[in-house]
Amino acid sequence: TNSEVKFYAKVVIDASGINGAIRRNLPKDWWVSKPIKRYNLALCYREIRKLKRSNVDKEYCNVFYDRKVVPSGYYWVFPKKDDLVNVGLGARIATINYDLKERFYKHVITDPIFNESEILAKGFGIVPTNPPLGCFTASGFIVIGDAAGQVNPFIGEGIRPSIISAYIAAETVAEAKGFDQDHLWSYNIDFMKKLGTKHAMFAAFGSFFERLDYEEVKPLLSVFEGGTYNFGDFEDFNISLLLTLKAFLKGFKQIKSIQKEASIIKSVRSICRDYPNSPKNFLEWQDKVERFWKGYH
Repeated sequence: TNSEVKFYAKVVIDASGINGAIRRNLPKDWWVSKPIKRYNLALCYREIRKLKRSNVDKEYCNVFYDRKVVPSGYYWVFPKKDDLVNVGLGARIATINYDLKERFYKHVITDPIFNESEILAKGFGIVPTNPPLGCFTASGFIVIGDAAGQVNPFIGEGIRPSIISAYIAAETVAEAKGFDQDHLWSYNIDFMKKLGTKHAMFAAFGSFFERLDYEEVKPLLSVFEGGTYNFGDFEDFNISLLLTLKAFLKGFKQIKSIQKEASIIKSVRSICRDYPNSPKNFLEWQDKVERFWKGYH
């Protein structure tokens, strides 16, 4: 029908997905309405496939940064259960001047593991790949999940962060003594502690990989066992002595690259851990964050 209906609530939680139907229509001077920049939006194409033979290692999610396939993005193979996999590719929208689906069928699905596989679902989607926006609350309002850009910016993982952010929001509302900005601020603090800091570090790490040209990526990855980057090699993004030694043996350029990225990650983590305990210090903190990312990009 064309009738208009009004709803009244003490707290509104926006969980409307990438469209951010409520958040993006709030007053522009509200911290929570800060838009996600087009640069930080990725277009993805993915399929859920049932394999003829289940020969994918279910212990790992594989992400491939291959400039010949996706110049400013990556493709992935994520095991789901039994013989099902999530396979796809994505890139920053601002950099795409080619047919994404065509690249998928030409370079990704040609892997022999997909021979005679069955497509169960397929489609395009837009994924936010931004660092944490900083503020997810206003008086009487919380935004969660994709609507808040709370996606892991390195691998595009969105379901787990959405569940975690929903849990934090529910706890915040249940325990709040009021629903103004001051009383809902704990949501921002808790999210930053549980996911936000790591997401900011992943954003910096992903940007680091994107900056490298194809000839730089190969020797750098050779530092890691099997030529594959394993997050276990960075325990909480700290460089181990063994990894430093491997990089040293591969050459000065590789150890310099790793040390530079470690320094950036350390700076990001330090900024996020200084997240303000109350709204009164937010603008000062936000200014520090924006100056960092502006200098980094």
